[in-house]
Amino acid sequence: MNQSSDKALARLLDYRECADRLFAVANPSAIEDAARTLALYVGYYQRRHGPISISALATLSSEKASPEQFADFAEGMRCLAAALTLANTLKVG
Repeated sequence: MNQSSDKALARLLDYRECADRLFAVANPSAIEDAARTLALYVGYYQRRHGPISISALATLSSEKASPEQFADFAEGMRCLAAALTLANTLKVG
């Protein structure tokens, strides 16, 4: 991997770890709310840009993702972590 790939992968792993920690403390209702928030994100994106390609989704389980794909995955994990944080905050507050 090159430096760009290393940075993108590190960012992805950081957000994934954050999301995993949030899942560990979230109650089922907060997870449901987070899923609804993410559905809004997906619907918004798809109505404007079309569906995400199957090939892009297939790289989720691939070790050959590009730095751009790692960045896309990291942004998705960031959105997941944000949705979980918001849902947990609303349930606690």
